Amino acid sequence: MKRRERWMPRRVLWRVHWRLWAWYLGMFLAFEVLLGSMTYEVMRYRLIQASYNQIQQEWSQKAPDALEQLEQLKDDHCSDCHSGAAVDRTPEPVATTIIAPSGQILQEDVVVLGTPGTIARAVAAMRQVPPSRTNPVHWAILTYGRQHLLAGRRDLYQAGQYEGALISVLSLTPVEQTSRELARTEMELAVASLLLLMPFSYLLSLTAMRPFREALEQQRHFVNDAAHELRTPLTILRGTLDLAQKDTDPETLQAAIAEALTETDYITRLVRDLGALARLESREPGLQMQAIALDRFVAELVRRLEPLAAAQGMTLEWHGEESRVAWIWGDPEQMRQLMTILIDNALKYNRVGGWVRVTVRTVDHEVVVEVRDSGMGISDDDQRRIFQRFYRGRNAEKARPGSGIGLALAAVIVRLHKGRMHVASVLDQGTTFTVTFPRYLFRRTTVKTPPATRYFLHICSCAPRHKVESRGGPWT
Repeated sequence: MKRRERWMPRRVLWRVHWRLWAWYLGMFLAFEVLLGSMTYEVMRYRLIQASYNQIQQEWSQKAPDALEQLEQLKDDHCSDCHSGAAVDRTPEPVATTIIAPSGQILQEDVVVLGTPGTIARAVAAMRQVPPSRTNPVHWAILTYGRQHLLAGRRDLYQAGQYEGALISVLSLTPVEQTSRELARTEMELAVASLLLLMPFSYLLSLTAMRPFREALEQQRHFVNDAAHELRTPLTILRGTLDLAQKDTDPETLQAAIAEALTETDYITRLVRDLGALARLESREPGLQMQAIALDRFVAELVRRLEPLAAAQGMTLEWHGEESRVAWIWGDPEQMRQLMTILIDNALKYNRVGGWVRVTVRTVDHEVVVEVRDSGMGISDDDQRRIFQRFYRGRNAEKARPGSGIGLALAAVIVRLHKGRMHVASVLDQGTTFTVTFPRYLFRRTTVKTPPATRYFLHICSCAPRHKVESRGGPWT
């Protein structure tokens, strides 16, 4: 049952991962199909447009000769007496037919390149189109079996009078072949893209799922570590209470009660720190941000902790700058907790007769806080891991009991205030924690004051009695 419960989150993650992979793959394929379709349509449009342009070029070349032949036929006054159409059976890229006003064919190209047989049906279809002065050009795409033809008709007008028409036919077989080759190439590229996108989308989905896996792993470690830390004091508490239950000696009972209270206090502090850490690591930590004079703030906190340091036989010192105030933008409650953690650790892992020195100074646009002590120091291996939850160095475990939550909580507070924290330590010589925050700069505001006002006396002599008036106005 426990094994099944342990695998449940992993199964959920794998389901989400495969769905995300399928979604990525589907999106990539949809984009590939859309891009291929757009490319196919654009290329086909350009090829057909080139065919239109080719027919129009043919018209611009043959229109003068056609008008000349039609004019000559008109001058002969016998348009119906024409001996017959001039038929050219040589395959032409564009087959053109000249039509007289009566509908008679004067000149005809019957074979077009790329099309077997003649184009008589296409020409006959275009001859059925009535001439139009407002729309002299007509187009049609005709299909006969596997033959695809582009046919165009241009009515010829001269001096507002209909003179005849040009009918041109061009084979779209090369266009269709090119379109099929393009479609085949697009399909091959789609298959190749599918083979390439499958591993790529799989890796992309793995990358997208990494934060969720890390969060789940951190949650699992958090729960395991919390259970491990709570297991020891609960075991001691249970053993103490069992011993007190069996023994009736008053001194033994008092000692058991004192031990139980100690373990209860430890559990209370641990649960409180865990709650604070979980709250700060949430998306809405609920910080009450305001401007803080950090040097004055820390000086007041040091003054309150001086009796605690003196009771342990240590000296707690404070050093700050008097020339300017070290302002930061932060939460006072979290700042108090951060400085309390650092100073408490410096006192806890120090020696009798040692000292702890707290310094706050401003450097350019930053405020730097240093907590330096003369304690036991931290090894290089422990310095890399002291900001992890529940981790305690070997020397710390031997010296004093603790939960290993404090520095992890301090690191989160510093990060939420956009700061940096660094530790430097030498074994048996001391440790220095350096915290850097962005300095808060007040914006200067200009207060607009009303202009100065002057008053003067005006003696009016226009009345029998002198009248005194008071007038006011801005200084000029």
